[in-house]
Amino acid sequence: PTDVFNHRGYPEHTYVERENPTTRKGSFENQLYGALRKNYHVKIYGPSKSGKTQLVTRVAKNKLDKELFIKIKGANVDSKGDLSSEAVDLLSLPDKSTIKKGKKETASWKAKIAVRLGLADPTIVRDITKTEIDELEQSTDNTSKSLSNLLQSVESEDLVVLIDNFHYIDLDVRKNVLRTIRDLETNFCIAMIPQRMDDIYLGNQDLAGRIQSIEIEYWDIDDLKEIGNKGFSKLNMEFADNTISKLAEESVGSPQLMQQMCLSLC
Repeated sequence: PTDVFNHRGYPEHTYVERENPTTRKGSFENQLYGALRKNYHVKIYGPSKSGKTQLVTRVAKNKLDKELFIKIKGANVDSKGDLSSEAVDLLSLPDKSTIKKGKKETASWKAKIAVRLGLADPTIVRDITKTEIDELEQSTDNTSKSLSNLLQSVESEDLVVLIDNFHYIDLDVRKNVLRTIRDLETNFCIAMIPQRMDDIYLGNQDLAGRIQSIEIEYWDIDDLKEIGNKGFSKLNMEFADNTISKLAEESVGSPQLMQQMCLSLC
């Protein structure tokens, strides 16, 4: 049940794709996919626990088939723009066997980013040349583990970067972040709550032409019920439809709460 109803991470078995009722562009997933394919940065705004992070995860991994998906947590970026190692998900350096068996290019990218941020010992990296290691060590010695340095390090067509809870970042730091990503080729998704959605343009009006917006609203009952239907079927459990409907009603529009209550019922 904890694998099926994953309310703390990406719900691989119970993810539900939804139609966007406010546009004629089909599902939220197709809308985001189209924007990223055209190399736009994407602003995703909606209430808390409405599935913004999981939407980006779904499109990056399943539709774009990106080798690396990096999530930066806005709460971990302080007023100086420092970035702790906890601010980056899925950035752990592969062990030797993983490097040998996996795609060398992917392992190399992870290693380079980790070394650049000072999060890994460059001596254990086997698929980077000595010259590259020396260059990365020198840059690490002279730079701090800042958000700006990370963004400069990961510019690549193989990446999607999500800045989650962007509104948690100090306003002045936010401006610096936006100036940094403005001309990068890497796909950036910026998630925030609706009442702060205009902050992204403060001092960066030239970003308007490079950003597409997607508004996420609270889920309706039928979409929430689909989470329960998928999950209980996966677990070979049967419940009356009115039981699943009651769970959906109590979830007050949040897929995360629906996942959590279904897990509790299991």
